[in-house]
Amino acid sequence: MARFGDALPPKLPIGYAAAAAVVRGTLDLGEAIRRVQVDTRRYAGRQVIWLRRERGVEGIAPPWDLEALAHRVTEA
Repeated sequence: MARFGDALPPKLPIGYAAAAAVVRGTLDLGEAIRRVQVDTRRYAGRQVIWLRRERGVEGIAPPWDLEALAHRVTEA
């Protein structure tokens, strides 16, 4: 905030704008946490949608067998 003041750059990592608003006193901490959680879920959803369209991408679900996964990755 010392660098940008009230004029934060438009593209910030998730949570920065909410944290700055809490520091400025314009947003309560609970609401900031809720916004960061919503923004994170939205971002993750966009990643999933993008990855569905990529050829050769294979999802993995827990529980993970790390040795088998490492073998699959190194053999690919």
